[in-house]
Amino acid sequence: MLSVRTLILTSALALTSFIVPSTASAAVVSPWVHVQGVGFTDRNGLPIVLRGVNQQGGAGARSNGLALSLGSNFVRLLAPWSTVEDTAPVGGRHTWNEEYLQRLDAQVSWYQDHGVNVLIDFHQYKWSPYFGSGETGIPGWFYTDLRPGLYPQTGAGMKQAMGDWWTDALGRQGYLAFVRMMVARYSSHPNVVGYEVLNEPMVGDLGETHAATQAVISWEAPIVNAIRLKDPERAVFLMLRGGGDNGLVNGDFSKLAPMANLVVDLHDYYNGLYGSGFTPDQEGWAPSWDATHNQNFLDYHGTESALLQNLQSAVTRTRALGIPLVVGEWGAQTADTGMLDFQHHLLAVMTRYGLSWARWNLGQGTDPFTILTRTKSFNTAGADLAAALATRAPTMGIAPAADIQPAVTGFAQVSRVLSASTGMWAGVPAPSLTFQWQRCSTIGLQCKAVPGSVASTYVVMPSDLGSTLRVVVRARSSAGRSVVTTPVTAPVTPDVLTVANMTAQVSPISPTVTIAFDLNKAAAVRIVIRSAAGTIVKRLDNADHPAGLVLKRWGELEDNGLPAPPGVYTALVTATTAGESTSASVPFTL
Repeated sequence: MLSVRTLILTSALALTSFIVPSTASAAVVSPWVHVQGVGFTDRNGLPIVLRGVNQQGGAGARSNGLALSLGSNFVRLLAPWSTVEDTAPVGGRHTWNEEYLQRLDAQVSWYQDHGVNVLIDFHQYKWSPYFGSGETGIPGWFYTDLRPGLYPQTGAGMKQAMGDWWTDALGRQGYLAFVRMMVARYSSHPNVVGYEVLNEPMVGDLGETHAATQAVISWEAPIVNAIRLKDPERAVFLMLRGGGDNGLVNGDFSKLAPMANLVVDLHDYYNGLYGSGFTPDQEGWAPSWDATHNQNFLDYHGTESALLQNLQSAVTRTRALGIPLVVGEWGAQTADTGMLDFQHHLLAVMTRYGLSWARWNLGQGTDPFTILTRTKSFNTAGADLAAALATRAPTMGIAPAADIQPAVTGFAQVSRVLSASTGMWAGVPAPSLTFQWQRCSTIGLQCKAVPGSVASTYVVMPSDLGSTLRVVVRARSSAGRSVVTTPVTAPVTPDVLTVANMTAQVSPISPTVTIAFDLNKAAAVRIVIRSAAGTIVKRLDNADHPAGLVLKRWGELEDNGLPAPPGVYTALVTATTAGESTSASVPFTL
């Protein structure tokens, strides 16, 4: 049975939309910075790249001055709901933390006076103060007063609360009241670029899946619409699961339409561990988040190329959506001996793609990612960042270049659909791409354009039998043009059962081998692992699979339960339908 206190609070939040915020709404003024295509323009309509730092909301003038002296034209201000509304609403009326808000007002105004743009980030860190000291996000009173006893104050309880949040109507109603008040309060500041819906949405028990991404998007959509309704001129920044990258490739953005004034925020702490990165379905990390991110290491060992590959899917997706990508957090721990290498690599990548960014963290001298010393001067990272910011960000004049080459994917078989990946094109402004499919001889010569085939996909025709296919990709911008031709496909065959692109990736940090391959038809699949002597040591799979990517992981244990000894092994795949059978294999070494 609900307590009287709980009933009062529940009624209070249910009446949220009828309550006037304690701070009267100010008139909406036009911001200095607007979204324009996949980037931003300033108050004069000229391209601008936003570059700066993350900072706690409500910091004093000395801290603000440090951000300014660094050379920042942009600050991402953290303003959590749990700080802004630290006491529960009573009798249908909200009590906002005016002491904190007035400090935030002064901070935004100070930056306005000094020509610095601000993003108001509705921040969460480890979800809620209810689950421990120092955490921010969902107010503690939401769980103590509205959901009493439902979630234990443990890691498991927090994961359950995270998973439940995305369908908790009462929670969303309370959050909407907070968002509406904040938008009304800061829409009168021309230096406010926009508002961030929620920092790093965590999905807890929902799991790292496409369904979890869609749950987050469904929750975010009414928040986005509420912001647009109150302030149609400013940008709305949003993140998908976790650091904003998981689920981005497969996420359905239709609930967020139109795309106008929408910005994707991605957080990049990628450590570039050899053999790691996104899982083939782009929904998670391989081998794991802990293994691939420098938040968990003090030995950055990545490369600029690895950082490029990590950003490829996000750059490609946001360009396809026609909206900006901002790296809202990035950094390495000051104690990391590779910290400056990471900083230089990522700065170079973001510059070549014209990406706006905010480094983590102006912070305190005790923060492991800080750019300050304990005496509030710039440490090595800060001094290096200031030197980088002393160079004006290029807003045009970087000619198109394919850092990652376009390629043709799919099965070169009659009636199958081939796709041309865009690769990853550097250049400022972002180049536009066009495609032209070509038909070539069996050995890839005498290539001629296929009339009318100028989309990024191509349906293989009977007339293509025996021929190879390729795509010419042309990139153009005001800074120049470039042409790249993909390698040719295999000769086109009839539509037969095929296992292709088979790989066996051995994890460098854990006893795991990931077997992956593409299957062009639904089939019964059998996967076995053989030793160098040809003996079957592991029967990994024997099941029906639909067409598409098949991915199985082997924990390096034999069928007898013993660890497989070091040596050379072979993964063998056999696929069978009612009338066809085929096989493929790949060797690997433990």
